[in-house]
This record gives sequence, C-alpha cells and structure tokens, in this order.
Amino acid sequence: MAAEPEPLDDPSMIWDETKVEQVVGDPRYVAGVTMKLEGDYEGAISFFSELLAIHEGEAPPPVHLAPLYFQYGSTILCEKESNAVETQAVAAEPKEDEGSGSSSSSTSPPPAKRARVVKVEDKHEAPRGSGPHSPHSPHSQEDTGGTGGEDLQDPTLAAPGSGEDPRAAEEGGEGEDDGEEEEDDDEELAWKLLDVARDLFQQALSSLKAGLPVDTAKATMHVRSELARTVSRMGDLNMVTGHFGDALVEYEQVLKLREEERDTSVDGICRLVDTNIQVACAYLEHVVQHGETDVVISATSGEQVKVAEASDVRGQMLAYFDRAKSLLQSLVSRLAEERAKISDDEKKSICVMYQLLNDFTVRLSGVSEAQEGD
Repeated sequence: MAAEPEPLDDPSMIWDETKVEQVVGDPRYVAGVTMKLEGDYEGAISFFSELLAIHEGEAPPPVHLAPLYFQYGSTILCEKESNAVETQAVAAEPKEDEGSGSSSSSTSPPPAKRARVVKVEDKHEAPRGSGPHSPHSPHSQEDTGGTGGEDLQDPTLAAPGSGEDPRAAEEGGEGEDDGEEEEDDDEELAWKLLDVARDLFQQALSSLKAGLPVDTAKATMHVRSELARTVSRMGDLNMVTGHFGDALVEYEQVLKLREEERDTSVDGICRLVDTNIQVACAYLEHVVQHGETDVVISATSGEQVKVAEASDVRGQMLAYFDRAKSLLQSLVSRLAEERAKISDDEKKSICVMYQLLNDFTVRLSGVSEAQEGD
C-alpha cells in the first residue's frame, strides 16, 4: 500500500480558501481586475502593486497570494501585448509610395492570433508547470528558485508599503535605449511575478494532495485550472519576446493540465482547443524565425535541450492544429445531437475558436507563400 503523503508543517504553504477570498475580495484587487478587463492596464498595475506591497514582508510568500501575483504579472503582459498589437496595426497600414503615389504594405504576414479563453466573471487567476527543463526568464540567466522568495528582494519590485508601480522609479530617461531598457524591465518583472505565482500554485497543489484541507476535490480542480492559466501566460510572454521553443514547452505543460481536468463542458473543450492552437502557433512562429530546424531551449543549468527534431516540426504543428479542429467539430456535433441550449458566452467562445483556426490557416498560407517566393 502506498505511503500517505507527509503533512506540511508550514501553514503558509497550505491552500486556505478563506485567506484566498480575503485577497481576491480586497477592494484594490477587485478594482485592479475591473480595470484590467476595461483595458486600463496602468490603473490595474497601480492597484496590484499597492496591494502586493502590503504583503511583501512575508517571505517566502504564502500560497494565498498566488492570484495576486498572477494578476499583477498578467496585467503587465496584457499591456505589452496591447502595445504590440498597436505597433503591428501601424506597420500594416498602407503607406503612400513617394515615387509613384501608389500604396504598398509589408509582405510579411502578421503572427497568428492567440486568444485566451477566460471567463469575465472569474476573479481568480494563476501558476506553474514543472517540467524537466523549465524555461529561464527571457532576460535573466539566473534561476529564480522554487519558492520565489528571492524575487521579493529584487529592487524592481515595489518597496513594502510604497504602493507605487515599481517601474515608475526608473522613468525619466530619454531616447530609444531608455525605451528598450524599460521594455526589458517590464518583461523581467512580468516573468518574475508569473514565476512566483506558478510556484505558489504548485505548492498549493502539493498541500491539497497531502490532504490539507480535508475537502480537497473542488479545491484541487480549481488550483489545477489556475496553474494551467498561469503557465499559459508564461507561454504567451515567451511568444511576445520571441522565445518560441520555451513557449512550446509551456503550452505543452498547459495541455497536459487541461487534459487532466477532463472538463467536457463548452468552456472546457474550448480551452483544450485554444491550447492546441497555441502549441501549433509556437511551432509556426519557430518556423518563421528559424526555418524547419531543431527546436532548442536553454535549461536552467545553461544546457541546450532539444525539444523537437527539425524533421518533426511541421508534422507536429499540423497535428496540433488538426487536433484543435477535431475537438471543436466534435463539440459542435455533440451539441447539435443533444439539442443543447448554450449561453451567449459559450456561443461566443465557439465562434472565437473558429476564428482562431481561420487565423492560423491564413497565417500558415502566408508563410508558405513567402517561403516559396524565397
């Protein structure tokens, strides 16, 4: 008979729903989430930073702060993604040719869109996919550690009690170099916050598996879902920074967590579809940047690790895409057979998934044409 897991001695590492509700029910947290959904990322960041500053004396951070770390890091990433979309839109606008008066646009197709299936009413968000070779921070060779405690001492995080956006202290520089440094700092901060959230959710899962608290089934399902969401955002961050191999590893970890959920609801299947598309997109962007070469990442030890053979890249990309398409078609067929009534939000999720499949097809076609032209 298998031995029972040893109980955890540190209460801060135990998933306590009451303490979690105190965090996500804090007016600053609620205001931050609301502003994030409205697209006011700077305002949301200020609220999350202020709330985190109150708890920064706690090291290592307790697991009930995982949703806060996630929201803070995810919001910084949302702001970066929004800026990237605006930049792409400007670059894609037809420009008048001074010589002929005709208009021209870039022949390089834009990256495929990647949506996140997140319920608007969800207040929680979350954490960590542990693999044998966890990707390092895009701008740091240092291992942030398992608990994230060292991150709290980083000068880029807000000083306890300051309530200030940690990025504000570094403003004032001018010029292109200063802008690039600020962008790098934002990426680094987002990575650290998400990495701490991932560690905390992973620790929460461990506490639940140890039987703490007693009623663990519902809590385990919730924490696993939050863990998948956090790892997915870390994959998104790697996509934004051009680390497609690292993104691939993160998304595959998310896919494993999603499959463990065994959620056959419309939202559950759409999340699976979304994640399969994310994996396919990571492969595709690798092909765009590096051709059909080996997919290699750097492990925390500095060792180069091959995660996909060059000969398998295109086949794997198409396999994940076909899997996404099959899952969505099966869902729609099942709903039709059952004559199931679904909500407007569920209908919207299905439509978004079809749009993502179409976006990927268009992107792949554009890439193939560009390669043939070369």
